[in-house]
Amino acid sequence: MMDGSLLVFIEANKHQKAMVAYEKALEWQELFTLAVSDCMSDAKLLETAYRVAGELSARIYVMLFGLLTRHISSIHVQLCRGPCVQKTVP
Repeated sequence: MMDGSLLVFIEANKHQKAMVAYEKALEWQELFTLAVSDCMSDAKLLETAYRVAGELSARIYVMLFGLLTRHISSIHVQLCRGPCVQKTVP
């Protein structure tokens, strides 16, 4: 989503500052739309893509790790209970 400060950068034709703000906010679609329209070089585009992908991957990993740690005890119970239930079912 575009907030007021980013709109100011776009309107003032300060695309580089807008792209930095988009990257920090992980607004990757807006970032790459602006980068392509601003004719960013292929090398710079690839470098930016790797940086953003790394940050997004790290955030996903942290989110999944958080979910796992919150539910580890119920996962453990289900894993331990699973073989026992299978033995009792004919």
